[in-house]
Amino acid sequence: MADIPSLSIYDGARSVGGAGGKKSFEGRRYKLDVAAAIDARRRILLPFDTENSRLIAAGEKPLILPELHSCEGNHEDRIRRVSSLIPELDGVISIDDLEIEKLGWKFHEFRIPAIIDGIAYAHFLISGVMGKPVGGVNHARSLILKGLTSSTVGHSHLRDFAETVTADNRRLLGLIVGCFFDFHADFAGPANSLYWRGLVVKRCVQAGNYDHQWISLDYLRATYGH
Repeated sequence: MADIPSLSIYDGARSVGGAGGKKSFEGRRYKLDVAAAIDARRRILLPFDTENSRLIAAGEKPLILPELHSCEGNHEDRIRRVSSLIPELDGVISIDDLEIEKLGWKFHEFRIPAIIDGIAYAHFLISGVMGKPVGGVNHARSLILKGLTSSTVGHSHLRDFAETVTADNRRLLGLIVGCFFDFHADFAGPANSLYWRGLVVKRCVQAGNYDHQWISLDYLRATYGH
């Protein structure tokens, strides 16, 4: 959810584990990265808050806030890594700066999947003694074959889906949900055209099974952008 480019290991300062010296790094600030992430979460709930304000003003019962879950990704983990590289910053900057739980989300730490309705959710799932992300050409199928449970992840920015049925008649679904950003500047080149931008709605979720609907960012923009 939070990009945290100011702590990037690719073109950030050497003190945070980056290459250092790149012009593209100029002007980046941790404080601004945190503010952007907080603002994004508030925007997600803004329509909900606006509707509740209208209902309350009309003397009607407000809507109940849905259960919200947030899985920490490798970019948020940059905050933890800096504390290990610069011990003096331990306790000065932390994941708490993002105000995830304060804004109403249940927070799930990096590399620890959230098991909800029989589905493992994570930014990515790991496998093997080295703890490497599960991936590959058949990413979604690899998730269910290695994890032996229905799984949903992001990370790769691609879209993929696979399913299988076990001997005891359990349906396992593997889902790679793409990404949800609409900028292209930092992702130029052939790989950019492979990214799928949008969101996935799951219905009839029960014991790891569900009906899913792909909703592209282009559709959202055309339908609600005005």
